[in-house]
Amino acid sequence: MARHKAAVNCQFLLWLTAKKTNRDEGRFIQVSNSFLLSEVFHKNLSYGAQMLYLCMALEAGGQKSFKFPNSTMKKYSFPVRTARRFIEELEEQGFIKCNHALYTRQANVYEFVYDWKDREAKE
Repeated sequence: MARHKAAVNCQFLLWLTAKKTNRDEGRFIQVSNSFLLSEVFHKNLSYGAQMLYLCMALEAGGQKSFKFPNSTMKKYSFPVRTARRFIEELEEQGFIKCNHALYTRQANVYEFVYDWKDREAKE
């Protein structure tokens, strides 16, 4: 599969980047207004689970399936036990699915799912 080039002329607003200039930011995510304002996202997930979901989206790099090992949890300043609790919450609420790599010493493979959208339509 071909690799995509980074957006050359992409400039970030200075208040939305930790760097002093708005160039060379690297990876970023695109989040829709409807997602951030979704009642299901706010009412059913704790703030920590919401933040972890966004970090997972960043790590996934636009892919539906991704790995999120303990080292990545620590990179985003999530204690491993706390992140595991948030992952369980995301699974219960239908935002992600985990394909456990039991007894293989490999990172679990996670997948974004859309079960939560069905619940929003009913409410």
